[in-house]
Amino acid sequence: MNDKIKEIKQIDNKNKKNLILEILDRLEDVINDAKENDIIVNRIKNIIILLNDLNEKYEKIIEKLNNDKEEIKSKLNEMFNYIKINNKIYGKKDFRSIVNNGVIGKYEGDLINGKREGSGTIEWGDGQKYSGEWKNDKMEGKGTYTWPDNKTYIGDWKNNYMDGLGELTNSNGYKFKGIFKEGKLNGLGIIEYDNNDKYEGNMKDGNKEGKGVYYYANHEKYSRYEGDWKDNVRHGEGILYYKDGSKEIVEYSQDNRTGIGVLLRNNKAQIVDNNKIKKKK
Repeated sequence: MNDKIKEIKQIDNKNKKNLILEILDRLEDVINDAKENDIIVNRIKNIIILLNDLNEKYEKIIEKLNNDKEEIKSKLNEMFNYIKINNKIYGKKDFRSIVNNGVIGKYEGDLINGKREGSGTIEWGDGQKYSGEWKNDKMEGKGTYTWPDNKTYIGDWKNNYMDGLGELTNSNGYKFKGIFKEGKLNGLGIIEYDNNDKYEGNMKDGNKEGKGVYYYANHEKYSRYEGDWKDNVRHGEGILYYKDGSKEIVEYSQDNRTGIGVLLRNNKAQIVDNNKIKKKK
């Protein structure tokens, strides 16, 4: 250091001045650099503060997204659990023909493995409609079927047929109540007619067959007939009950009175030769 001072003293004044100016310039550069560094440092500090703020906000966003994701996932699970119960898919529409000679229908209801199973409704383009239970893609269980002419069946179904207990109401007002088999009344049944007549008895393939009682609502003479039926008409032995309290033991052949009958009236018996009666009674 002392040697350096000696060296400086040996320089003339001019050189001293230039050296000082040079040193001042360098000091000014250092000062300017320091100022710039302060600005940079401050900027860096501000950037760090901003980054920290952004990071905090980002973490909150991530946290919210995660919470929302869990909430959405939970709601989706609830929805799918509602939609898919016991492997059933609800609300699907299936455009296929069923029963009615290929007439296309729109189905809306339960499906299992692509087949109608559970509860559902199908409407055909010709106005027919079924709403009720399904099994293995067929109408089976309890259901209601309506036709365009207001004919309605309410009751049991099996293999796409009215089968079991049910009630069929025709557009003309007839009501068929009883046991159906493959779409027709078979077994015990009740028929209510639009004129208020009524039949109660055995049925076969939709016809009166076997033992049955026919009630006359407005007949001028008879109140009821009890006896044999075949192919929907009186056929065989039976009893005709009169409105005046009399009764007659009769025999029918294809709804025609035949043979010898016995009329019981006022505690007296009267023989009736039905072979002479040509008209139906």
